[in-house]
Parts: sequence; structure tokens; C-alpha cells
Amino acid sequence: MAERKVVATKGHESTFEISVKDREKEVKAQFTAPSNPDAFKTWVAGLGGEPLQKAWELHMYAADLKARAAARESVVAESTIVRKDGKEIDLLLLGMDGKADFNRSVAIVNAAYAQAGIIGGEPNRAFVVARRKLLEGKHATEQNGMLAVVRK
Repeated sequence: MAERKVVATKGHESTFEISVKDREKEVKAQFTAPSNPDAFKTWVAGLGGEPLQKAWELHMYAADLKARAAARESVVAESTIVRKDGKEIDLLLLGMDGKADFNRSVAIVNAAYAQAGIIGGEPNRAFVVARRKLLEGKHATEQNGMLAVVRK
């Protein structure tokens, strides 16, 4: 979670300050909220009607965003898709008409690993996942650190 700083407290309500970053820019923003869980519990218990409905909707919105973020992380962690010139390319479906061509998949994964070895660092996560899936699916074997297509 983002770092928050309490800048003022009055009763059970605090003013919090956060930093919002977008590329090169950083802007400070503030919001007020109950100062702690007990103050929040008291605040919610005192609500009724439309304010209670709004508090529930905000809670649902936050829970929804958190669940979506977790799901996106797991999807991205297993993705074999890269983007080039705005177009999505699945590293495991590099053949004509979106069909698997493991010769091309192995070649591009090997090239990504070679480039990472030359300039340092790790290849893009999609290449790491594609390599693992090629090996797990027995479409490729590893020979001297490089992949080789399994001939069937």
C-alpha cells in the first residue's frame, strides 16, 4: 500500500498526505478519514440511509480493485504475450494464422536470452514464462543453456 503521512488530527478524524507519481512528476494530495480502526468502527456505526449506502459502495469498490489487481498480477506472471508497435504477440503462437510454430518460439526465446546475456539483466518476463512452458510442454529441451525444438 502507498505510504501515508498524518498531517493533522482532530478528534477521531485525521488528514493524511500521499504522494502521487506519474512519470517524472510527483504531486502531494490530502484526504481526511477516521484516524484508526476504532474511530472507523464508531464512524460507520453512526451512519444510516444514504451515507451508509455510500460507505458500503466505497468499501465494495476498494475490495473489487484489490481483487482485480491481484488477478492481474497472476495473469501477467504467467503471460507469454509481448507488445510490438501496439500489437500483442503470443510467444507460443508465432506461426501463420496464430498457430504454434515451436521453431520460431524457440528461436525468439533463445534470442531474448542471448541479448540479456550480452547486455546484462534478465529477459522480459514473457520470455521467461514462454521458455518454462516450452520445456514443461516437452516442445523443447535445454542443451548447453539454449533451447532446442523437440522433433516429434
